[in-house]
Amino acid sequence: MEQNGNYYGLHINEPLLLQSGYANKELSGWEIKLSAISNDIRFRAEGIKPLIQFLVATIAPAKIYMLNQNVTSYHDSRSIIDLLLIMPGTCSVAFPELEPIINIASSQYQYVSCSLHHEGSVLEWLRKGHVFYSLNCIPDNLVYDNGVLNYPAKSHQDLLDIKEKAIQIFNWYFGKAQEFYGCAESLHKNNCSSLVMFMLHQAAELTFRGILIGLNGYDKRTHEIRVLMKYTRRCAPALNQLFLEEINKGKHIMQLLDKAYIVGRYSSEYTIEENLLSLTFEKVKLLHFTASKIVEQSLN
Repeated sequence: MEQNGNYYGLHINEPLLLQSGYANKELSGWEIKLSAISNDIRFRAEGIKPLIQFLVATIAPAKIYMLNQNVTSYHDSRSIIDLLLIMPGTCSVAFPELEPIINIASSQYQYVSCSLHHEGSVLEWLRKGHVFYSLNCIPDNLVYDNGVLNYPAKSHQDLLDIKEKAIQIFNWYFGKAQEFYGCAESLHKNNCSSLVMFMLHQAAELTFRGILIGLNGYDKRTHEIRVLMKYTRRCAPALNQLFLEEINKGKHIMQLLDKAYIVGRYSSEYTIEENLLSLTFEKVKLLHFTASKIVEQSLN
């Protein structure tokens, strides 16, 4: 079997001679390394320790932070884990080459996602008081540390100020989103269905935007729900689950919302079936409920 070549961005130069004394020595070395990694991993990551061991052994991050969101919806309660993999400045492998390794490793763990971050950028954002990194890259969330660098930490008062500003930002957008939802309900009662979906689109877009700016400090210039979902995945993965857990239905509703932003306002032939309209009302209402829970949990 050919062993040389590239495997997901890692160049393999030597054949694996499993019967050789050299190979046994190498395996023994890996056992020691994995044992050391295991001892360095914080106890709160016990459930996903094999995944963390693999990531540390293969891509060598500087630090790993574990974010755990417990979100209760109308239907169920679940835990969503996001691992922030902070890559050191000495890392010479491009992120796109590392992503297949991460995706394969994490695919065995339901509701676990991973994201790659440059250490230099993280340090800069921490010094500037970036809301996402300041609130999440903290000792309580650290599950692995190579011990090379200590990251700057905000004072208790600084964190309170960051949270207060984030709450104000979210509340402004969320208030507008709820007003649009109320307008959609009113129009629906009066059978003005051509604009109902547009109002629901605004009720959804402004909710995603409030989360994105409030919790991630970033404003993506777009009106497409599918694009905003992509950018909120890191700071609020539970929002994405609302559309992804029921793949066919969820994707269809998302597409209907995005289409309604233009067609719902300007096409005289625009119509939508009542059952789809009812499902969209339900989905946007659940979106509002989940977003408010995320903010409450993140900023308390």
